[in-house]
Amino acid sequence: MSLRLSLVILVGLTGMGCSRNGGEPRPPAARPTGPVVEPSRAAEATASFRCSVSVDELPKTAVGARGVARVSLRATNGYHVNQEAPLEVTVASDDLDLPRSRFGVAEASLLAQDEVRMEIPFSARTPGRKSMSVHARFGVCSDSKCAECRQLRRMSTLID
Repeated sequence: MSLRLSLVILVGLTGMGCSRNGGEPRPPAARPTGPVVEPSRAAEATASFRCSVSVDELPKTAVGARGVARVSLRATNGYHVNQEAPLEVTVASDDLDLPRSRFGVAEASLLAQDEVRMEIPFSARTPGRKSMSVHARFGVCSDSKCAECRQLRRMSTLID
């Protein structure tokens, strides 16, 4: 039998949806009609419907000078920031000096129903491209339900 004919038979058999026990053929599985979200990203996709986290682009900063990363936590699509739920921004960097790694409601420069802003100070001892990771965790609520948002963002800046 030729290779071409073997492939045709193989494709035909696999497309029939036969069960393993040799019983009745099963119908082919339904194909999703909407956007496909990877299982590992499902929680992030759901959270991004309710909230967003952004870090403003940073201007260049001089060695030893104090720079500020501006982080915005926003509630979207009819949700509002739950001011009674825990709110935490954790920052980490291998190349920037950070005065602290955790920031909460007390450090917010803006605390509104739809947005919380934080200013994260930093400095650097050496020139070059430097980066920082920002992990935000906060609660949002709509009229009928509440949820926790967790998002990670990375920012970079150039130190002269």
